[in-house]
Amino acid sequence: MTPASYAQRSMWAFALRYRTANLNEMVIPWRVRGPLRVDLMEAALGEVVARHATLRARLSYQHGQLYQLVMPPEPVCLPVVVVEGADSEARLAAAVALLNDPNRQALDIIGGPTFLVRLFRVGDDDHVLCLYVHH
Repeated sequence: MTPASYAQRSMWAFALRYRTANLNEMVIPWRVRGPLRVDLMEAALGEVVARHATLRARLSYQHGQLYQLVMPPEPVCLPVVVVEGADSEARLAAAVALLNDPNRQALDIIGGPTFLVRLFRVGDDDHVLCLYVHH
């Protein structure tokens, strides 16, 4: 366990106060065109998470001190959301609207997760990969 930095202590206090809000999250979308194997994308994302401890870090308050805990790597699950629409432009617009769905699981620097992914299928060979990362 590593003691939390000043910035992490500030984030922790903010997270406690606004526990259910999707604040301090980065939404990173990428358009992916061409054939896509979801199983290989999951494996690649799993490797990224395994290599970057910050994507697995949580904060824990123990014995009067705030610590950064790095969780062990776990497989990444990549849910696929099939987007409906009359044409490709309408499906893409619907996918963009879904990127900030207020009902999706919030990221949580205390209980986890601090990293989520979603794949929006807007066509047979057209997708939007979205990464949600806690700041």
